Amino acid sequence: MQGVVAVDDLVYKYVVQQFNSRELLDRISWDGSEPKGGRPAQFVPAHLVQPTYIRITRSKKISGRDKWLMLVFELHNSENEKSFEDLYKKALAGEIDRDHYASACLALEFEAVVRTQKVFRRHMIHGSNATRDPYYWGCVNGSSDFEDYKKQLDSDDENAYDPRGYFGEEFDSVTQASIAS
Repeated sequence: MQGVVAVDDLVYKYVVQQFNSRELLDRISWDGSEPKGGRPAQFVPAHLVQPTYIRITRSKKISGRDKWLMLVFELHNSENEKSFEDLYKKALAGEIDRDHYASACLALEFEAVVRTQKVFRRHMIHGSNATRDPYYWGCVNGSSDFEDYKKQLDSDDENAYDPRGYFGEEFDSVTQASIAS
């Protein structure tokens, strides 16, 4: 990621501000571990004494532009922390089913996608290319319409990553942990 965005760039300043803007006990932390669940980036909400943290893959297969996009996306996604927590609690309580949970989480993440699009459409990282920077290119040039996004997920290759599956599995682990206790 180093050298992709200049320290005087608004995107860089936004990221620094997001890591520094919260109260000490409510700060977002950087976790250098690889993200879990097959995703190249991950935001994990605070839980008990664990702070909120963000992970971005260190894989050299993912470009620096894509990693910057993922970081800004996960920072936007962290703004939905309370809503994700509410969905988690509803799943634990048996108030929502797997499909509703996955769809609601997908909608929250899409809100973060749209906010990320706005940032990078206003403050482009120059030199991007669809082959080298597919996440960045797809976000900046993608639709801002949720229905279009769902249609795209439905038409993708069956082996392509689909966040609905990730959230469905998360629901399963949440509800199974609840049953076990």
